[in-house]
Amino acid sequence: MEKQSVYTRESPSFELELRIKNDDFLPTLQDFQQDWLVNKLMNEAARDLEQTSELSRRFVHGTKRPAMPEDWGQQEVAYDDKQLMLKGHQVMQAWEDRIMLAMAENITQTHGDILEIGFGMDISATHILEQGVRSYTVVEPNVNVMKAFENWREKYASTPVKLLRGNWQDVSNQFTEYDGVFFDPYFVADPGSVEVESSTAVGSFLPLVVPHIREGGVMTYFTREIDSFSRAHQRMLFKYFRSVEIKKIADLTPPDDCNYWWADSMMVVKAVK
Repeated sequence: MEKQSVYTRESPSFELELRIKNDDFLPTLQDFQQDWLVNKLMNEAARDLEQTSELSRRFVHGTKRPAMPEDWGQQEVAYDDKQLMLKGHQVMQAWEDRIMLAMAENITQTHGDILEIGFGMDISATHILEQGVRSYTVVEPNVNVMKAFENWREKYASTPVKLLRGNWQDVSNQFTEYDGVFFDPYFVADPGSVEVESSTAVGSFLPLVVPHIREGGVMTYFTREIDSFSRAHQRMLFKYFRSVEIKKIADLTPPDDCNYWWADSMMVVKAVK
């Protein structure tokens, strides 16, 4: 008897179909093993769709992001107490404070040497320094944000603070060793991208930074996961870290015109090397 090649799930709102087109796909499985594995995945996909529909009812309206200028490191920025804007792009906003605090607490538990990618409005940087750390290094490409950084650092003269000027892709050869890494650059990929690695950019960053994280060190980042972690996201992390802890930050209030996050919760990750 041939293996089953079409699997379906139906609900009043959708029909989900998986069609296996190549006999070489899942070639080593017996028919009952394939059915068990594929049905398990189909059941999960159907439940995810139903849950996503429920979550979407609480989304803010949102707005579409404008195209990012190629020379965005040289662009003028506009600050106020609610947001940092660059050429029509919302780079960071004040509603993120509770996410930033949770991430800062994750990476500063040893009060060691911290690396942050992206300075932004100094929300996360301030939380990191206020936790008490041995040293703080930040990577920042925008020349005008750098000026804000220079003013900010004067408040923390007792802590060694270092600025690496440029994109993280270009300054990774200057990384030393760190006990905590906080990754929250302004992402230039479409936030609706199919790949987790594209929408967060962290997939490209991990191979560069993990060799610089001390054993027992912690990495965190702006996950763009609403109420759980996808399998693909978990697999990506377990390639590099021995344990992964996630925590939901609820009751978030992004503004109705936010163009990079629309949900009222986000998962914060603590990945331990």
